[in-house]
Amino acid sequence: MSRLLAFAFSIAVALMAAAPSAARVPAWLAGELSVSTGFDFRTGDYSDTVRTDLWYVPFSVGYSFDDFALTPYPADFVELKVTVPVLHVRGPGSILTEQGFVASPGGGLDSRGGIGDIIVRGTYALFPPATSVFPAFELTGRAKVPTASKEQALGTGEPAYSLQLDLFDRFGAVTPLVTVGYRFVVQSRGFDLENSWFTSVGAGLQLTDTFSLGLLYDFWQASSSTGADSHELFPYASWRITPKLRAGPYAVVGLSPGSPDYGLGLQISYRIQVR
Repeated sequence: MSRLLAFAFSIAVALMAAAPSAARVPAWLAGELSVSTGFDFRTGDYSDTVRTDLWYVPFSVGYSFDDFALTPYPADFVELKVTVPVLHVRGPGSILTEQGFVASPGGGLDSRGGIGDIIVRGTYALFPPATSVFPAFELTGRAKVPTASKEQALGTGEPAYSLQLDLFDRFGAVTPLVTVGYRFVVQSRGFDLENSWFTSVGAGLQLTDTFSLGLLYDFWQASSSTGADSHELFPYASWRITPKLRAGPYAVVGLSPGSPDYGLGLQISYRIQVR
């Protein structure tokens, strides 16, 4: 496990070091390049009789375009992002990326690891003027590419898709937010999968120009007949270390049998203006 994490973070450091500090591109291509990584550790029995521990190490590259907005508002943008995760799992759970576990069809699997399912997503973000009564929103479509090994129970071997709407607005130092989404799954041999809803509600608090805290309540509807609904608390922080470098530690507190007992994580991102 230590070798896997060391290898993962060495890739992340190399990507950030290789990122250009400046670039000249055509005006229509102007935007922001982001490279991010981190880790996510969760542990729990997920309504099973045996505990499953999961290490999830994502590597993401994203690009937000300034000039593809559908409105005249200057803050609107379109973002495309690809995430390639590295997984290490100990226990009988099978991975449904971003939505917990289902029972392993083979059973008896213990410690294994490898590349997880690649996630491709596109987001359109709209920010009305400060005088508007309407909140800002982000509409995100996400596709799971089945690159994880089904034989090792790292994935289901089938694609999945989700559509998500985020609404948020700022009132002084406080930013309340609401997320509603729906996940579409493809039936896979050995897994009894179901389409499911998910939602989040919470708020962020801006303490200084560079540091903020927040708390979310997350709900995931059970994604299989063998699983259970997931209810979690998600406290987080965001620290802008430099104008380009950000860090976001967080925790997960499970509130239901379908949730992990607890989890810890960290996201690090490096952003570059491209003009």
